[in-house]
Amino acid sequence: MPATSSAPLHFDLYYDFRNPAPWQRSYTKVYSETLDQIAWADQNGFDNVWLSEHHLCDDGYAPSVLPIAAAIAARTRNIRIGTAVMLLPFHNPIRLAEDAATVDVISGGRFELGVGVGYRVGEFESFAVPKAERGKRTSEALEIIRRLLDGEALTYKSKYFEINKAKIAPPSALFEPGSERRRELKHHGNC
Repeated sequence: MPATSSAPLHFDLYYDFRNPAPWQRSYTKVYSETLDQIAWADQNGFDNVWLSEHHLCDDGYAPSVLPIAAAIAARTRNIRIGTAVMLLPFHNPIRLAEDAATVDVISGGRFELGVGVGYRVGEFESFAVPKAERGKRTSEALEIIRRLLDGEALTYKSKYFEINKAKIAPPSALFEPGSERRRELKHHGNC
């Protein structure tokens, strides 16, 4: 006999804001209508909305998901907002920690930060990041982000990053010590 679960069924949405050539419309319309749909989902009990990042795509795949997450946060009250995933090798960890903390504050603590290592060769070439370094860069950036979100005044030097006396504000409940909301950053992909 199969096991039964008492966990409720969740309804999530996933968006990448693509605008492919055969059906292309103005990006203003694509973003506006998608944000309207997410606001509707929030009002109708959907649980989560996930955003995905890629760069330099012909179809406009969302290259900058944290501003989108902030727009969603400002238009909704209940739905959780997450990145699935941000490509960490292409981001400055201080800036990412600050932006994630800001989105978390705007959302009232509804933000989830998910990161990955990336895989598209063209993105690595355009950002001048050797693909072979993606795992180590991601691991180091995660350590920096965790420590900054923990409230640490951070000085850090490695092969990939040099940080001097960085302490971010606003504080984020993403990593608030002792909080029930304290959670691990999600790291997706192979290192």
